[in-house]
Amino acid sequence: MQKKLLLLCLLFAGKLSAQWNDSAAVDDIIYSVMNNAESITDSLFWYANAVEQSSKKINYKNGQGSAIRLRGLYYQLSANYDSAMYYFMQLEQFGIREHVPKSQAGALSSQFEIHLTLKQYEEARKKAFAAIAIGKQNGFQKQVAVNYSNIGITWRRQKNYDSAFYYYRQALEIRKQMKDSTGIINTNVNISGLLLYMKKFDEALDYVYPNLAYHKQRNDSSFLWNDYTTLALLYGQKKEFKKALSYLDTAKNIAIANNYKVNQAETYKSYGEVYYAKGDWQLAYDNLLKGTEIEAENINATTSEQLLELEKKYKTEQKEQQNKLLAAEIDNQKLQKRNVWIAASALALIAAVSMIFWRQNRKKKIQLETQNKLINEQNKKLTELNEDKNQLISMVSHDLGQPLNNIRVWTEILGRQNNNEAIEHIKTSLQYGQQLIRNVLDVERATANQQALHFETTGINGFIQYIIKDFTPAAQSKNIQFHFEPYRTEIFLNTGRQHLQQVLENLISNALKFSQPGKSVYISAEKNAQQIMLCIKDEGPGMDENELKQLFNKYSIGTAKPTAGEASTGLGLSIVKRLMLELGGKIYAESEPGKGTAFTLIFES
Repeated sequence: MQKKLLLLCLLFAGKLSAQWNDSAAVDDIIYSVMNNAESITDSLFWYANAVEQSSKKINYKNGQGSAIRLRGLYYQLSANYDSAMYYFMQLEQFGIREHVPKSQAGALSSQFEIHLTLKQYEEARKKAFAAIAIGKQNGFQKQVAVNYSNIGITWRRQKNYDSAFYYYRQALEIRKQMKDSTGIINTNVNISGLLLYMKKFDEALDYVYPNLAYHKQRNDSSFLWNDYTTLALLYGQKKEFKKALSYLDTAKNIAIANNYKVNQAETYKSYGEVYYAKGDWQLAYDNLLKGTEIEAENINATTSEQLLELEKKYKTEQKEQQNKLLAAEIDNQKLQKRNVWIAASALALIAAVSMIFWRQNRKKKIQLETQNKLINEQNKKLTELNEDKNQLISMVSHDLGQPLNNIRVWTEILGRQNNNEAIEHIKTSLQYGQQLIRNVLDVERATANQQALHFETTGINGFIQYIIKDFTPAAQSKNIQFHFEPYRTEIFLNTGRQHLQQVLENLISNALKFSQPGKSVYISAEKNAQQIMLCIKDEGPGMDENELKQLFNKYSIGTAKPTAGEASTGLGLSIVKRLMLELGGKIYAESEPGKGTAFTLIFES
């Protein structure tokens, strides 16, 4: 077994080193990875990166979209459904932005799977119908058929069998139009199982027998087992026990001949169901027990077989180095040294596979223990996402409030005197407001962390003075004084100037908003050997420890109210935190009731 494992690993290494120089080669590797995703879960991110790089070189948009889908699939197989949904939503936006309907439809189908897993059937159907619309518009008949079947699955799980039957029939009609014999048979399997649930046994037989004939012609043992088992259960329900047991005997022989342990276990359980319907309780019990025992034995056997698939989890960098060494040794005809290297590689690989196998078992155990908790958490998070969408208008009104207020103040000044400075401030506020709209839309599309940042060297002392000057009319209107303590020399920071301006605008705006007339706002800039620190402190009402913990959450609104009736949606600080993460900085808040609040921005110098 170890020799076979080593051979598979070396062949896999050769596959990794291949160049994917055309779309057909990229599609081939994507197809292989998708079909073996469960056994190579830990390698999916590597494949995603490799597919993305190769696709970008040949400008293959479908490949780039598939790379995003592979990242989401990694989290889906790891039961991390919120991260999986994040990538599938990214894929949908990619399909829209790049005009790739195949990626958009695939994203919706993947989102369907998440909702189906979480038993959110209504949301799942919405995704399937959206995918159908794209499929019809672009002639993706197979995609349309698959999603009609998906809708049927949701209704079947909710025991709405009539609706499920309707959509299965829709899928079947499309398969017939395509003359897709395999698709027809697979849909027939779904329909026959559904009719079994509906206790329409004779109608179910009309679907099962054509399947049986088709699979006999193809000699497809796994599907033949399914056909004979389905027939047995149907005849068992019809009380024709002789036929039922005969079909089960055939199914059992197929499972044993092909060493299908899972199918053997299911066959014995089916025996138990038939004997139970027949009223033979002892035989029913014995067969159910036998099926359960085989199922338990198969868990360990299946785990052992997975060793053959774990070779795909070997570290890519180490594999590439091994391939280069092999090539160099062949060129230099160092055959003896090569053989020694291969042997050493085999030992290292076996050790690596053993370690990965241990980690895989440990991860599976943790997943089983926490699955119910994860599903509840994902339900809550997906609900929050929907609430975020409904409250997007609040975000817009919050972030546009300050630049529009500045325009109002400077317009009043301009009305009193011909002031070029006021005109410049109005232009700046308009530009800033337009940028805020783009930023808010980025938040809604969940792509803000992919937004390209333009970093430039910025003099912090002068930059802060420029922003204070822009807020001076607003401060004067509330009789609030600014106190700025610049660093003794100019501080230069390589940063995204626009993002930093939005951060400071939000913090200064909040300081003015929650300060009583006659108070002061203190702003300072400091620097040491490792860090640059900017501080904005107000003399507002402050907050307690519980409010401080929720400060950066979306829609978090504290007990303090704006002193002049300004709007507050609790969105500004959540945006500030995200922008600081994008700039590579950190933000901290300190506050006590009655002692004001201080925000500190920290950047690596």
